[in-house]
Amino acid sequence: MIAQVARLCAVTVALPPLLTDFIRGVLTSRTNVERVVEMAVSPQLIERLQALDPCLVLIRETSADSSLTIATVAAALKRARVVMLSHDGRFIWEAGEQRELTADTLVGLLRERSTP
Repeated sequence: MIAQVARLCAVTVALPPLLTDFIRGVLTSRTNVERVVEMAVSPQLIERLQALDPCLVLIRETSADSSLTIATVAAALKRARVVMLSHDGRFIWEAGEQRELTADTLVGLLRERSTP
């Protein structure tokens, strides 16, 4: 019997296409994430995220929709790691900690997630 490996997906929300392309390239080449889906902020965002069941959600800091917070998305997605990116895409915020967004940081988000 062949064990099935879970197909992982990540989602970017309200990020510029160039930044999403960077994230896609890093995650699909250096981790077991098979696809990175781009989404815009919409009234159906939470439902669409739940349907995808991603392992990682990266949300751009924005004042356009104050109801879109890490806590809101994390509460709706029990298994996903949810992080906020600065408006300019240079930093991530999670649990009050700020880190520079680099390829190693992205890979680390998934490794840290799988650590017990």
